[in-house]
Amino acid sequence: MITELTPKQTAQIGVYHANWLAIGLKCERADRPRAEKSIKAMYAFASQKEPQFAWCRSPREARDKYDCGSAWFVGQQDSYWICFYLYCRDILGVKYEQKYSALLNLHAEVAQSCGWWYPFEHGVIVCERPLEVHMKNGVLHKDGGMAIRFSDGFGSWNLNGVRVSRALAETRAEDLDPAILIKEQNAEVRREIVRKIGIERIVQKLGAEVLDRSGDYELVTLGIGDGRRREFLKMKNPSIGVYHIEGVPPGTKTVAEALTFRNGRADAPARLT
Repeated sequence: MITELTPKQTAQIGVYHANWLAIGLKCERADRPRAEKSIKAMYAFASQKEPQFAWCRSPREARDKYDCGSAWFVGQQDSYWICFYLYCRDILGVKYEQKYSALLNLHAEVAQSCGWWYPFEHGVIVCERPLEVHMKNGVLHKDGGMAIRFSDGFGSWNLNGVRVSRALAETRAEDLDPAILIKEQNAEVRREIVRKIGIERIVQKLGAEVLDRSGDYELVTLGIGDGRRREFLKMKNPSIGVYHIEGVPPGTKTVAEALTFRNGRADAPARLT
């Protein structure tokens, strides 16, 4: 049993992580012959007949054209677990059964050659890699465009790892209406609205009035349109330095009451979630 890593083994963690992260984020065209060869070998491993192959530009095309649902295998995005088991085998000397070690090698080959893939009895649907992947601090992020984009236009808009609307990602901060904060139900998206627009502009535009303060917390009212106002809890997440604004029940008078509604207790949580 391994109880402690050697300096050499510890150093290799970063090497493996960097190598397989690069594979997971690769945006080059798929190596179709390499992918098909490895997948055929997997079918042989499972005593299945050699499959036929159909290639798609993205998971959306696989869904629309071949009615594929969620992928069991995500190609390059399987890098995280492949990296772990390769490191344990090749650096730590963990022994796998020969057949499973060989299967791990095949998964590694596929991950280095294509994107998502969908195995069926007689055929395999395989997706190309994306054209673009944009990251910030280890999560998907692009202010002004798609964080991940495939050649058929499919992709995702993300800000700091949070999936958001195209309008929020692509509209300039100065052109966004702070009132969109009031309508958004998702707390993480609200956080990104505040982060992009800026807390100062939001409270000014929505006419914030402070009802109560306690530490980094403020109970405020904001104008929500038609002359109506509503109570919100304004708070700062110290771990990322970003403000959140969350609705609380009408009639809330103090920060303590707002925290009781939010957390089930009146004192501030040790960690803001």
